[in-house]
Formats: sequence, structure tokens, C-alpha cells
Amino acid sequence: MPPTNPRSWLQAYGKAVLIFAYFVIATVWLPSRILGVSFISTAPAALRDLVGSGVWFGFLVAGMWTLRSLQAKGWI
Repeated sequence: MPPTNPRSWLQAYGKAVLIFAYFVIATVWLPSRILGVSFISTAPAALRDLVGSGVWFGFLVAGMWTLRSLQAKGWI
């Protein structure tokens, strides 16, 4: 069995950490932060729910679309 290239493993781990960080920041931290903004936090509950869900869904779809595009190009 040929030896593995340690750089490729480091690159894979680096990419995995970046992907994980994006999804944590974009789908957990950012919606929470946006819901804490004063004019949104004082809005009616239905509007807060719509804004929070919209931000979460938008960044989730953007992240998944980007992952698929990068996969199709062979970058990940």
C-alpha cells in the first residue's frame, strides 16, 4: 500500500473545519444575532419568526448550493 500524502489529509481537515464553521456561524450564530437586533426583537412574534426562519433557510440553502457547486468542480 503506498504511503498517504499528509498534506492531502491536512487539506481535507482544513476544508472540513471551514465547512463546519460556515454552517455553525451562518445557521446558528447569525440568525440568533439578527434576532437580537433591537427593531427585530421588538417586532411582533410572527415577524420575528419569519425573519429568523428566512435568514436560517437562506444561509442553509446558500451553503448547500455552494457545497454542491464546489463538489461539481472537484474542489471538495
